[in-house]
Amino acid sequence: MRFTGLKYYLVIWRNRILALILLAVLSLVFVLIRKWYQDQPQSIDTSRSAEYYQYQKYIDSVKLAERKLKQTHLSRDVQPKKEMQWNPQPIDPNKALKEDWLNLGLNAGQSNTILKYLKKGGTFQVKSDLQKIYTIDDEDYKRIEPYLMLPDTLRNFLVQSEDSFDSAVDIKELEDDKLNISIALNESEAEDYQKIQGLGEVLSHRIIKYRNLLGGFYRKEQLLEVYGIDSTLFEEIEPYISIDYKNLEHLNVNELGANNLSKHPYITYNMALIVTRDRKKNGPFKNKKELMNRGLLNEHLYSKIAPYITVK
Repeated sequence: MRFTGLKYYLVIWRNRILALILLAVLSLVFVLIRKWYQDQPQSIDTSRSAEYYQYQKYIDSVKLAERKLKQTHLSRDVQPKKEMQWNPQPIDPNKALKEDWLNLGLNAGQSNTILKYLKKGGTFQVKSDLQKIYTIDDEDYKRIEPYLMLPDTLRNFLVQSEDSFDSAVDIKELEDDKLNISIALNESEAEDYQKIQGLGEVLSHRIIKYRNLLGGFYRKEQLLEVYGIDSTLFEEIEPYISIDYKNLEHLNVNELGANNLSKHPYITYNMALIVTRDRKKNGPFKNKKELMNRGLLNEHLYSKIAPYITVK
């Protein structure tokens, strides 16, 4: 019984070896036949070659037509543009319309950029301010500069009237008048602010809106918190403004809830929530400094909001 099983396995292995040998022989024969076939000269099917030639000729003609069409479009694109027709007239850059800039030879994109700058509260004080517009290069500026109704330098700090370029204005008298300008920051209206060069209609209304949110200004430097007023503009307008902080609006931290306190620009909702919770837990504040003494505000935050709060 034992030898019979061994013989069975030997027969199986013998058959597998024979199958592998046969597969190797067939593979070798296939390789040899393929190599022999490749080495033999092949006959050319003239009918198929003619069809292929016609097809290739058709493809070449299509490609040629596409190249000619593309060259036609390119030639149209590179044709010199007609010179822009423009009709230059003196303009006030702070009040000019799009058509006025187009008449000076600027394109639509440049004109729109200028108008967007003015819409955001920007103003042009002197001619060279136009060079701040990134779409206007030196060549454009040289062309339009003679038609800009603006002073060459910042001598004239007041907004010039519409007819100031048509009348002979004595510069000395104008500068003497400017020295008497003093705009009360907490009492003035938008029209008053616009008397100062650099503060247009948009910026003037932003100042008033922010003043109302604060409850009044107690430092001139708070104007730097108004969007559109940078340090350069602030230095120019600072000599012409005055401030009186005696009538600031105050928030009673012992009475108001978190929602009302957080309406102030300097007080976040989380800050107001901390104050009201502490007040409820530890009782009313006896004085303003308790906000800092109780660890609710750091010195920097306290110094900002102290002028606007009261405990009475």
